[in-house]
Amino acid sequence: MIYGSEVWEMTQIDRGKINATEMDFLRRSCRVFKLEHIKNTEIINRTGKDKSTVEEIEKRHLIWYGHRKRINPQRWPNQAINWNLPGKKTSQESYREGLEGQRPVAFRMRETAKAVERTRYIHT
Repeated sequence: MIYGSEVWEMTQIDRGKINATEMDFLRRSCRVFKLEHIKNTEIINRTGKDKSTVEEIEKRHLIWYGHRKRINPQRWPNQAINWNLPGKKTSQESYREGLEGQRPVAFRMRETAKAVERTRYIHT
């Protein structure tokens, strides 16, 4: 379900749809119907799931962001992400704004990503 999610642009609507799909899957795997009125937290406890799919996607966003910041600016992945089509408004700004909200506060204060290890993006 989340293959290639590193580069998805996620809005609140997308997050809601992913959460709804995940809960539907978990309910079906527990063989619980909505008419039984069992709360989502109970379903999550039954399955033993500790992270939501949205949290996993956000973690992948940060891993990709850290990788992209560390690679050489001359390589084509970095050039492709930073490229803007002349005369067109791109969705890159909203993608970047979304990453800004996910990055740790300490990292936002300094943009020296080359010195930061990959795991630091994930665990802070």
